[in-house]
Amino acid sequence: MFPLAIIVWIGILFLEDKNLSKKKELLKNFAFAITFPTIPIMAEQVSFSLQNWEVISGFVVIAISARIFLDSENNPILLIISSCLLAWCLGLYQVFLSIFILCVFTVWLLDENLNNNHKFMKEILDDCLNKIIRIIMCIIVALAIYYFVNFAVQLLFDIEKSSYLWNSVNWFKEPTIYCLKNIVYYIKTLVWSNNNYYCSYLYGIIMIVFLIGSFTKKNKIYNFLMRIIIVLSPFYFSILFGGTILMRVQITLAPAIAVESMVIIQDILSLKIKCKYVLSKFVFLLLLVFSIRNTQILNQAWHSEYVTFEYDIQTCYDIDKRIQELPDIRQLKQIIFVGRSDFKAKAPYRISYENIGSSIFQLDWAGDEGRSKRITALMQSIGLDYIHVSSDKFGEIFKKYKEGSNPFYPQEGSILVDENVIVVILEG
Repeated sequence: MFPLAIIVWIGILFLEDKNLSKKKELLKNFAFAITFPTIPIMAEQVSFSLQNWEVISGFVVIAISARIFLDSENNPILLIISSCLLAWCLGLYQVFLSIFILCVFTVWLLDENLNNNHKFMKEILDDCLNKIIRIIMCIIVALAIYYFVNFAVQLLFDIEKSSYLWNSVNWFKEPTIYCLKNIVYYIKTLVWSNNNYYCSYLYGIIMIVFLIGSFTKKNKIYNFLMRIIIVLSPFYFSILFGGTILMRVQITLAPAIAVESMVIIQDILSLKIKCKYVLSKFVFLLLLVFSIRNTQILNQAWHSEYVTFEYDIQTCYDIDKRIQELPDIRQLKQIIFVGRSDFKAKAPYRISYENIGSSIFQLDWAGDEGRSKRITALMQSIGLDYIHVSSDKFGEIFKKYKEGSNPFYPQEGSILVDENVIVVILEG
């Protein structure tokens, strides 16, 4: 579905540069097409098979929502339709709100770059105010629809209210200076380092060149502010939550870097210099090399996923085999896992970081109960008949063995029973 998402973004958002020739238009849009699907951090999200469909379909729908919004001036019906589609995307991931803002401001920026319509400060301020009011109206309607549907579903199906996001807000728990330092640290780590397989100095360079491009335009301050909104779009949720983590940046960074790359090409083609065509092709070739390198990293990531998945499957089967060899507990179905293993496969080209290349038996971010539930779900998915206990039961049993001296799996005695629940002790 990734090619579909790219076609939709280019086809309904970016094919309006009538002042550019077909060759220039192709160069600009192809820069977006080669960058968007190859940013390695995307693998951290689409490595989950179900979330793969959610993310890519969300990219398609959010682009349609943005296009309808852009055409909705003086048309409240189109505004409501756009808000409904945005609300649907919020139901997938709230961070699609950032991508909606990214889409809208990118189209406005492309139009501003080509036309340079604004000559006086009053016109600029009026246009800014109009844009802000319209986008706030759309977001408010979308949030109202989202929360109404969310409340109705909880009421109809008696679903427990989730506090997943609000539990992550650091502003309520930590000093302001601590939150600000975290935000700066996380952004710097991602776009100005090579700390892991998906960090790159080139992201920071693309952002800086993108911002510098505003000073080649007639309305420099206005253009610069629009670009700041685009550059910060991957980090809105991290800022909102006080730098707890880079909230869903694995979804938002790729389209942001892609549109920035595209606008850089447009900026070069709009310069009044003789070598602009050669320069634009040179920058495009650099982006192409960057994308090819990223594709190689992605291949390493997927290879790591394959190796790790094979390890997890074999471990599940081995645990089941050991349980079946114990006559006193093999008839039991409830199971929990205490601790986490340390998977250290030395496969060639293997990457190990967070989701990619990380065994389900060693997940840290999921928490103790979350990891235990995920392991149980994996066992169920391969046909092993086990169920996880309730949260209260898990907490009660977990406390008994968290600091215990029991042997660790795969040692003898690492699988035992407590209150008719199978307990598997991992490495700690």
